Amino acid sequence: ASKHGGLHLCVHVREGNNETGDWMVKSWRHINLHYTLNQTLKGMKDYVGAESATAEHNIKKTKKRSNSKNPSVSLFVASDNEHARTWFEQHVPHNWH
Repeated sequence: ASKHGGLHLCVHVREGNNETGDWMVKSWRHINLHYTLNQTLKGMKDYVGAESATAEHNIKKTKKRSNSKNPSVSLFVASDNEHARTWFEQHVPHNWH
């Protein structure tokens, strides 16, 4: 969580590491991009949910109001794959940015 409010997440997906040569024929060195993206997003959603639950618990103890059930989430995406950022933009919850 940020002192400025909300959560800031960062994901770095390296599909090919800019490798050239025989890398393309070495399928055992390739990642399943869609599986990786889906599982990464699932993990981020789980983390945000856990952070929200913790914040809600702390709010009940201090009786302060907050938007803990719908936190502001910023997602930063770095990747050598030209489609990864667009994929995340299309699949993250609508209240993430």
